[in-house]
Amino acid sequence: MAQLGALRTADLRAALGNKLEGQIQLVLSGLERVRPQGSFTLVSGITADRPIRA
Repeated sequence: MAQLGALRTADLRAALGNKLEGQIQLVLSGLERVRPQGSFTLVSGITADRPIRA
């Protein structure tokens, strides 16, 4: 990974797209299966290191 100032817009879009695409595809495939008023909870990998405390 390059320093932020060295990244081009295309590089940033590709990196974000790769991270988001899997979660978006998961939601799209589950839309027909989720109950009325149901929801999806998407989390990032950071919660493995720093869990969310309720």
